[in-house]
Amino acid sequence: MRLEVTHWALLASSLLLTSTRGTTILFDGEGPEEGITGLGVEPFSFMGSNWDPGAGAAIVEAADPAWNASGEFAYQIFSSDVGAFVTFDEPVHSIDFFYVHSDLGAGHAIVYDTEFNLLGSFESHPPTFFGDPVNFISFSSPMPIGSINLISGIVDNFTFTTLQGGLPVPTASEWGVISMSLVLLACGTVSLSRRIPRSEHDASGMPRTDTRVPPISAPGSPSLHPLRITDCTRWCNGVYS
Repeated sequence: MRLEVTHWALLASSLLLTSTRGTTILFDGEGPEEGITGLGVEPFSFMGSNWDPGAGAAIVEAADPAWNASGEFAYQIFSSDVGAFVTFDEPVHSIDFFYVHSDLGAGHAIVYDTEFNLLGSFESHPPTFFGDPVNFISFSSPMPIGSINLISGIVDNFTFTTLQGGLPVPTASEWGVISMSLVLLACGTVSLSRRIPRSEHDASGMPRTDTRVPPISAPGSPSLHPLRITDCTRWCNGVYS
């Protein structure tokens, strides 16, 4: 059996081994945030995240302890129309943050990928008590997160996780190919093509080997037949003939 290692299979396996880096912003102007965040700060950048107040947002002293997950300060978005924006220097894998609202009404967090396609949206929670775990929003995506539009609401303890390793960021169509490679890797394969020998005997009784390539492909490869999960299972068990 011969395995042909393809570019996307290598990339898929590399992604599995890529480490992550998590960063949490507390908005309190202490520790690594000293001189960057703090009371009254509007736009700021920290550890690859860029906070644009848009139509109106700033770090405020909480009027109610229930507005905070830690400390005394939080990031409040005053605009219920355009809102504020958070962008990232590197694509983000996941976000987690405390999100409540004041009497100005519920807030909305709209998450986009690096090409500004919608990934998801979330509504803020009514404030309950200081640091209530119920008031956290958590979101992860197989597509890289590029930006967030925060419309109204109050944010604290904002955590974002980036992939590390210096790999190129795949496009939406390339993620489909990577997903297919991961399916193949899951059943013991590291490529998008694999030769399966079938031994037979010719008329003279001498063994001969006929090699054929199973009909597989990934999204964006119209010249090949589509691969089904059942095909993959049969393929890996060596029952194609």
